[in-house]
Amino acid sequence: MSSRVVVVLVAVLLSFCLGFGGISKEEYCEKVWRYDLECALNKTLSAEEIEKVSGIVNLHGSNCMDFAWKTLEWVQENIRYDYVKASLPPPVITFKGRDVIIQSTERFYQTPEETVRLGRGICGDIAILTTALMLRHNCKSYVALVDFQNEEVDHLVSLVFLDKLYVLDQNLPPMDLGSYYNKWLRAGKRIEHITIYDKGLKLGNLTAEELRVQDQAFTKDDLKRLETLMASEMKKRFSFGALERFREKLVLIVKFEEFADYYSDAFADKIAEFLVKRLLEKVEGDWDAFTLEAKAKFPDLEVTLTLFRI
Repeated sequence: MSSRVVVVLVAVLLSFCLGFGGISKEEYCEKVWRYDLECALNKTLSAEEIEKVSGIVNLHGSNCMDFAWKTLEWVQENIRYDYVKASLPPPVITFKGRDVIIQSTERFYQTPEETVRLGRGICGDIAILTTALMLRHNCKSYVALVDFQNEEVDHLVSLVFLDKLYVLDQNLPPMDLGSYYNKWLRAGKRIEHITIYDKGLKLGNLTAEELRVQDQAFTKDDLKRLETLMASEMKKRFSFGALERFREKLVLIVKFEEFADYYSDAFADKIAEFLVKRLLEKVEGDWDAFTLEAKAKFPDLEVTLTLFRI
């Protein structure tokens, strides 16, 4: 072993000991896993914790794309964001000899089971639960730490790898990395980079540019495909096509904010089904036929639904 390698190893060992107050990482994580991200991911995404949550959340699907949509749908319907917890100061970890001192302990990482039973959590809790549910179904899922430019507060989300990485962030639909970057940009925040974790193992960073190039452009062909898929969903309830003779007509024009940007080929069928469901929630009474037209007013999607009654 060269002297240079020895020096590097000594430096790493010294850094580790100083960083954890002279105790092992295992001891450190045992004391602080509620408050340290890497330790929390190792604990909360362990086989034992995943098994606990699988017994109380039962989802069914044919593949990981199915599970990604259904998991996010379940989370959106059953887990509310805990604004009270989010307003609390973050924990501070310090060392006094071999003792670990934690201040501001009210804001901590929950296990997936705890988040389900409480029915609430902040971004880290929800990201961990979402990832646990995806891992339960043998899908390649990760937790990502999102850092914003000139912002002290970061964000945690779940990722799933299908044909590429998609973000699962509390609400439908799943988004490709480029659409997710654009979403925050429109909200006034610029993502600087994201750090991806496979449980407690840091895999690496993706820069803003690497996120942007993952965006799927929404083309005229995509719009036509989505319109066709939505019409197919509508046919399950109505006859297709305008009626020459009718006694009543209803025109609904609905804007789905940012859905032209959120569209992806992988989830086209699911997105169409989701949009039709939202349209029909606005319809009262029985109707006999329909026409449907979709327009892209980027980043939004505008759908005109015309209903006819004989």
